[in-house]
Amino acid sequence: KSLRIWFFKNIKNSFSICQVALQRDGRALEYVGDELIENMEILTTAIYSHIQALYFVPEKMLKNEEILNILEEYTDDLEFQKLFPDLYNEALYRKNAKEHEENLSNKLVPKDNVILKKPKI
Repeated sequence: KSLRIWFFKNIKNSFSICQVALQRDGRALEYVGDELIENMEILTTAIYSHIQALYFVPEKMLKNEEILNILEEYTDDLEFQKLFPDLYNEALYRKNAKEHEENLSNKLVPKDNVILKKPKI
């Protein structure tokens, strides 16, 4: 019995086995062990494989910058929008803010191009 427990514990914490499983179906994140559940490579593979993997991402990792950047790519995904409305709103807000900042910076005049003229008195 202890050998069986050891075997399953080691599978849950085997990076390569978890990666293969998550590539097939990201929802397998539910079974990933504690040693790997906060690993960014594991989480990224799971999310890209299946958006429902988000159900199994630890709460504190949902605030991670890398995770939020990934979620910006899913703002056109209706399943993401319906299942995770708070995360969807955060991702959409971030994406729109970045696009707005980029558009604005393209319109700004660089300081090097500004010619300062003294007013005539």
